[in-house]
Amino acid sequence: MKTLPKIKFTSYLHLSIFTIGIYSFSVTGLALSNLSTPVYTSASAAIKLDKTNFGGGFVLEDWFFARDTVGHNVSSTCEEAKNGGVGSSQVFIGNALVKQVADFTWTSETDLIKKLSGHGYSPEDIEKIFQYHRDTYLGKTLENNEVVFTKLREAKATGIKIIRLPITWAIQYDKSYTFTKPDGQVVTLPAEYDIKGNTIANVPKSNGNVQLIQDPFYSDKKWASIPISQIEAVLKGANQLGMQVILDVHAFPGGSSDGTYNGVWPDAPRFWLPKKEVYQANFRAIFDRLVAWASDLKETDPAAFAGLAGLTPMNEPAHLMGFLEISKNEPLLSKKPVCSATDSTGKIISWGVQPKDVLDTLALAVEDFRASVLSKTQVKLVMNVIETMYNPNDYNPKDQKTYPFSLIGNWWLGITSPEERKVWAAVDIHHYVAWDGGCNNVLTAKHPLYNQTGDLQWNDPGVWKSPIFEKDSSGKTILQYAIKNPDGTYTIIDNDNFNKTYKKTDGTLFVDNRNGFAQIKACSTWFLNVRRELGILDNNELVFASEFSAGTNSDSWKSGSSGRALNNNKPITITNFDTYRNTFLEAQVKNAAEASVEAIFWTWKIENNNFSDWSLSTICNSAKKPSVCGGNSNANANSYPAY
Repeated sequence: MKTLPKIKFTSYLHLSIFTIGIYSFSVTGLALSNLSTPVYTSASAAIKLDKTNFGGGFVLEDWFFARDTVGHNVSSTCEEAKNGGVGSSQVFIGNALVKQVADFTWTSETDLIKKLSGHGYSPEDIEKIFQYHRDTYLGKTLENNEVVFTKLREAKATGIKIIRLPITWAIQYDKSYTFTKPDGQVVTLPAEYDIKGNTIANVPKSNGNVQLIQDPFYSDKKWASIPISQIEAVLKGANQLGMQVILDVHAFPGGSSDGTYNGVWPDAPRFWLPKKEVYQANFRAIFDRLVAWASDLKETDPAAFAGLAGLTPMNEPAHLMGFLEISKNEPLLSKKPVCSATDSTGKIISWGVQPKDVLDTLALAVEDFRASVLSKTQVKLVMNVIETMYNPNDYNPKDQKTYPFSLIGNWWLGITSPEERKVWAAVDIHHYVAWDGGCNNVLTAKHPLYNQTGDLQWNDPGVWKSPIFEKDSSGKTILQYAIKNPDGTYTIIDNDNFNKTYKKTDGTLFVDNRNGFAQIKACSTWFLNVRRELGILDNNELVFASEFSAGTNSDSWKSGSSGRALNNNKPITITNFDTYRNTFLEAQVKNAAEASVEAIFWTWKIENNNFSDWSLSTICNSAKKPSVCGGNSNANANSYPAY
């Protein structure tokens, strides 16, 4: 886990995937009771999870492709990054039709490409490797001379209707386009920026195949392009199944966020380099072309257009910028990994922008979407914003004028109309509890046990164990977390499947609602609060949470819901982890539905078994699947090949 400066009010912060995270809201006593009447009124058993991300296909993160014996952090730590990352070249490539791959680790997409080149792979080899991965990830195949995607079909079998597809900026269209370089007049730029002229040609016209594309901010980094025809094929394949896709621009040139998904990890993000007109021009160079393509698609390929549910301009804009002290007098980000938070002299590094600059840039996407034909169709603008772009030392959560969610909400209400927010303008906030100290400490918390005489005692078994059958010293089978009755039998008391009630030897009752099931139920109430914090109380106005999971710790070896927990560095045999995982997932989905928050699970499939609580296909195809999984999900339990 990264070392961050000491911050205030950590219970009100949340750092989202995929680097460091802190829970957005306190989990004690913040359940919202004054929201307007929920849209969803059905019983919780009838509520199904129908949206998921398909991460790991077009956007690479090393922990997705780590070996089970290595990768267990969501996401990789700075220490892991500095040691070369945890991604395995062999796990990523699998059975690609190229020469036998060398065994090495990598940190991000551009790092993987650079290392493949260093191991003797030609650009043509690398392009084939990436295309093979994308095809197998989605299960692309031909059936009756039609392109189908078997993984989308499997997702539909679990009740999925909407998928969010993370993609990078490196989309190739039928025409080339350019990016603008910083001009060097405001600050002294690194040597590689000393290029005459401010504009360079960067993205060539598509030939229908993956091509290596130069990053405009890093001379030694290249990306694997995404031909727009291949995205159109995915949309058409989704439409064939009655599904739709939200296209999410997850990674930007030079990196626009701090995290393993930014494409240049662990090097510093450079997208937000001065001047403002430069990064705004580059933002529009990416998003406006996406909007123009989608607008044309309505006429050129109606079947593909029918599969398009929405567009997200930028994923987690300037994520973690707030944890670096912003100063106009500091130098621009150097090649020093941003997770160190300092430059070579020990000074705090600067991103060169403020949160308002980021919001002003995102507002351009609203203007351009509104002016397009898309605003008159079913396609939505899903505007992802993250509160970690704010400096946590600069605000007081009791002062709504400076509270990040209040600022974000006021901004959103100011640039969109109520009618637009009901039809196409959706604000999107990510949420994970995996980094929250109030929710991820189950392996260190104390849990009640009973000795043979029925007296309450405390120990630290590593996980909750309720109910687990065990034997006492005489060999008699008893229920742990139970009361010893006068006749020598034991009774377990379970009030509401969360709080556990016990009777002490003096006859008084003890209710344990601090840990285990009660704790994780409380941690699911974030969805009930987010509308209040944003100031969007009308449940007919669109609010998304396009990333959440069933993971209860950012380290799966410390997560009670992963089934892979360790205690004192030794594996624990957990017999009820799936009950805990399902309870947490079901509570989140139910609360999101009651608050009319469109929740999208992260993610569909991760092959690394350490991350089972982040992999929806694993959860919904398990022997003990949660009630929120729809369809005949167990039918495909053994149908997932490796990447």
